[in-house]
Amino acid sequence: MSPAPSAAPGPVTAFPVPVPVPPARRTAVLLAGAAVGWGLVLLALARWLPIVTVQSPPVFATAAPTAAPTAALTGAVGPSDPASQVFVTEPRVSLVAQSGYGVLLLVLLPLLAALVVGLLVRTGAAERSRAAARTAWALAVLVVLAGVAGFVTFLIGGAVVPMGVLLVGACICVAPPSGRRGYGPGAFAAPLG
Repeated sequence: MSPAPSAAPGPVTAFPVPVPVPPARRTAVLLAGAAVGWGLVLLALARWLPIVTVQSPPVFATAAPTAAPTAALTGAVGPSDPASQVFVTEPRVSLVAQSGYGVLLLVLLPLLAALVVGLLVRTGAAERSRAAARTAWALAVLVVLAGVAGFVTFLIGGAVVPMGVLLVGACICVAPPSGRRGYGPGAFAAPLG
């Protein structure tokens, strides 16, 4: 008779055991995802939201004859009298309608930077590699600086700054500038000794 087979050391599963995602990376992924979402909203707004007033000299039209008092009662009422003039507003158009589809490239650049930072954060590359962390930081800071510069020179620049701030937040979670990994108590504290 042969001896009884020994018990297996533990349960064998056909599926890999999921590794829990660190909370710092989860927060960073959420922040980078919010930045990508904001970039998609900006892309849609640049295409369809009428925010640009067509630049032309203001147009004045004389008021309708029934709205203005008659000349016999008030004296001379004509186009030179400011009381008889009504300001006619120009219609607003979207950025694409005013500048063409090339303007979408300016909106796509921060969105692409957010996608790259999100990819670096999601895969954990920013935590494992200094080059990846520096790339993520450089892209995040570049988006903030481009947003600030665009705020002064281009209409949509101010709307890009929140995207850059979200990306900087994602970088802080996984690759703080101090070189320590993660956040929490003591993550930014100076080393002892």
